[in-house]
Formats: sequence, C-alpha cells, structure tokens
Amino acid sequence: MNDQSRMDIEALQSRLHDLGADIPQTTLRRWAYDKREIIPRPKRDKRGTGSGKRGRAAFWSEKAVAEAAAVWALQHSPHITKPTPLYLIPYIKRSANCFYKSPTAGYELPMREKGLTYKSITMNFRYDRYKELEWKQPVHAEWQVLLRTWITTYEKAKRGIPIKEPRQIRFNWRSVDVEEGVNYNPDPLGLVTLAESDHDEIIIMLDGVDFRKQLFILLSRFEFE
Repeated sequence: MNDQSRMDIEALQSRLHDLGADIPQTTLRRWAYDKREIIPRPKRDKRGTGSGKRGRAAFWSEKAVAEAAAVWALQHSPHITKPTPLYLIPYIKRSANCFYKSPTAGYELPMREKGLTYKSITMNFRYDRYKELEWKQPVHAEWQVLLRTWITTYEKAKRGIPIKEPRQIRFNWRSVDVEEGVNYNPDPLGLVTLAESDHDEIIIMLDGVDFRKQLFILLSRFEFE
C-alpha cells in the first residue's frame, strides 16, 4: 500500500470520516502509541522553513487509514455483539496476515438436500490459538466474525469504500509449478465487487475460479449424485 505524502492527523481524520468512522484525534494517537501499536505510528519530520511552526510534524501512512478503519469496525459493527477489546487487535492482525500469505481455509459442507449449489459451502478461517493472550480468546464462531470484519474493512478502506457498504472481496491465487508440486502465489490486486447479500463476503479464487465451485464439483461426484 503506497503511503500518501505528508498526511497529518486532520487529513487522517477526514479520510476516516469519509469512510464512515469518526474517531477523535486523541483516540488515534492513543492507538498508535499504545505499547501494542494498535495502528501504525506516524513518521516524524522536521517542519519546513517558513511554516511558522516549530518542532517536528507527524505524518500518517495509508496503512494507518486502513487499520484505524478496521479497529473502528471491530468496535461498531452490528455483526459483533460487543466492542472488540484492544488487547485482541494484534492477534487478529496476526491471523489476518496469515490469510494473506496462503490460501489456507476450512470449508463447512452443507447437509445433503435439494437445491444446493457451490454457494451453499461456507468458508472459515483457520482458528489460531494464542496461549499468550491476556484474557480468554473468543470461541471459533466469534473469531470468524472478527477476522472477516478486519479483512473486509481493511480492503474497503484501501479503496475508499464506506465501511457500512457490503462488498464481496475476492482473493485470487495463481498456481505455479515447482519441483515439489504446485505452489500458489497471491495476485497483488484483489477484486472488490458488490456483495450478494447484506453483509461482507470473502471468496478464495484459485486461478480465477471460486474454490467453492471446484470443491462442489468434486463433492458432487461422491455426495450429491
């Protein structure tokens, strides 16, 4: 994500407001300078001559915009029962980063019944267990919602899409032949489209095809015939 040059805290606030997140400057600074660095800290730069101001100015990154929006969403989303405590944020980010590195996910298969399609298959993130957590880690179902909220909000914020507008985020992985078999490399440009429901969705694509579709075809040979 390219940084926007010389974005001060007022500009950061304005960008977040446009996304639907009104966050006080004191909160943004508190998140950045928290020992857990909830969002990226600003870079300090000497003020230019003739500015009329002394000291060093703080300039925020594009990543700070996306992460601040994601933290706000975790505390205000109607799909989350209570605001996400800050101590969980570093662990949510860690699990989310793993998703960006590998197309590893679990799939919940539907019961055998009429009218099933590949869209009936539900994707779940890997449930990473963190023994060093200060308090109890949310259960599997809650963790899925937190990760989905973080990733979808982060991707929408990168593109200037308001947080509350449902979107479908497609992550495409391209296969690469190697000596050991096949590896998958991430396509740097994920695709964001209108959601097919009233909530955000995440889809894994392998070589441009929804993996659920490939899985459904395979299952149909054994389960649905």
